[in-house]
Amino acid sequence: MKKRVMEYRHQFNNIEIAGGRRGDMIRVEIEDDEIIGFERHWREIIGPVGAEKRVISARQALEVAIKNLPKSITSAHEYIISSAELFYYGLPSEQEQQYLIPAWGIQVGGSAWLYVNAFTGEFLK
Repeated sequence: MKKRVMEYRHQFNNIEIAGGRRGDMIRVEIEDDEIIGFERHWREIIGPVGAEKRVISARQALEVAIKNLPKSITSAHEYIISSAELFYYGLPSEQEQQYLIPAWGIQVGGSAWLYVNAFTGEFLK
């Protein structure tokens, strides 16, 4: 029994849409050439709204994320920052939302992600 997982992630302007439970994606689980699972979460993107704004630096976002690490990831004794990337952040799918928020995603320990609003520097839960 060989099990595989394929994921396709949603992007807007070449920036991935993250947030909520897993962000926007299509995920298919395959075992022995049969589909055994399928998950889809996909927002309809209309386009940019408002004037362009400058984003805070990755360093500023990292400082905010570090302050919130102990509250957000309680199982670790030490924290290793793996990467920092720009995303469009969406609320969990069961919440109504009008806008995607530009955000810095800070990856911790290779799997957990923390998000910081790239305009305001606010920590996103």
